[in-house]
Amino acid sequence: MNPNRTSDRAKRPSISEEALIDDIKRLKKRFGRPPKQKEMDKFGTFNSGTYRYRFGSWNNAILKAGFEPRTKSSGVSDEELLSELKQLNEDLDRIPRRDDITEHSKYSLHLYDSRFGGVVKSLEEAGIEVPEHRKASSTTWIMSSELIKEIQRLANEFGRPPSFSEMDEHGDVKARTISKRFGSWAEAISEAGLDPDEVPTSGIDPIPEKELLEEIRSLNSKHGKRPTATMMNEEGDYSATTYYNRFEGSWSDFVDLALDQ
Repeated sequence: MNPNRTSDRAKRPSISEEALIDDIKRLKKRFGRPPKQKEMDKFGTFNSGTYRYRFGSWNNAILKAGFEPRTKSSGVSDEELLSELKQLNEDLDRIPRRDDITEHSKYSLHLYDSRFGGVVKSLEEAGIEVPEHRKASSTTWIMSSELIKEIQRLANEFGRPPSFSEMDEHGDVKARTISKRFGSWAEAISEAGLDPDEVPTSGIDPIPEKELLEEIRSLNSKHGKRPTATMMNEEGDYSATTYYNRFEGSWSDFVDLALDQ
């Protein structure tokens, strides 16, 4: 779960249905398909439980956003996947890249990776000739591009460049991977078009303590009983891990602290 998601819940009047739907569309653009619930929990602005509460089910929320709920990939044949690549190749008048599949294909990038072992192999299966330099350098080039995008994504969320520890906690890839690729964390930040001097010198938790405790009280009021760590993970705006990292003691201690105030 993304610990930095907004502290407002969709059931509160301040969060509009439009904002909820827009976040589904944002993640759909990122993944090339409607997001799964666990992807919303990790990368979304709101918790998937918020959508279930507002729309009745996750699939209803996906339908409301104008997308078809995901079905098992076994329903898509190899021929259909390869035909889609051929059509992209013709429409773009060049060999499709991973970003092209994400933005333009009716099928997800993950489906090509899992079915054929990557985009290059998928292109070859489709009878599209791939230059040798593309075969040799595509993995490195693609990964570098994706790493930069991940830095920029967190920068947009935080309003500043992320720190090394923040990437480890909130990012989709490990900070060590990024740092090793570009030589240092500062160099990676620079490559992303950001100012390394704006990176926090130590790990910080941008979530105010009062908001964390208020979320416990909110779940307590909703259920009429002390919330468990599982409730927080499934329905809260923050993960239980966020509380363990922020406060000393057990989950019961955190709940006592919130309810005693």
